[in-house]
Amino acid sequence: QGRLRVVIKPPTMADNLISFAAGMVYGITSTAVGQPLDTIKTRMQARPENARMGIVSTFTGLFGKEGVRGLYRGAVPLFIGGGFMRSFQFGFFDTALRWQRERQTEPPARVMGIDTQVLAAGFCGGIGRG
Repeated sequence: QGRLRVVIKPPTMADNLISFAAGMVYGITSTAVGQPLDTIKTRMQARPENARMGIVSTFTGLFGKEGVRGLYRGAVPLFIGGGFMRSFQFGFFDTALRWQRERQTEPPARVMGIDTQVLAAGFCGGIGRG
């Protein structure tokens, strides 16, 4: 009688693994894209001659001397750490949101147009990230 009843099937292990895997892929991808730029920035800060040359010259010099390996020097811990950090962030967020939505009997409350369940799940994702 006028009440909204949302029925969501309980998440399976596969559903949870998809969230954690998506976070892992995101963490690895963000490191793969950002690490070369960070390496170039660090070279420019550490060596005054690179700062005067600019980003393109620093990149071509680094890539010419050290190749791809030079751009990703020291990146293994970042790939591992970034992958796991984002994996936990995505996994905790998705698990918290599913948990709330499984138990709701009415539409979620909104604060200034924002779904409070999404806010709470985001908080949990932040805790998962560490």
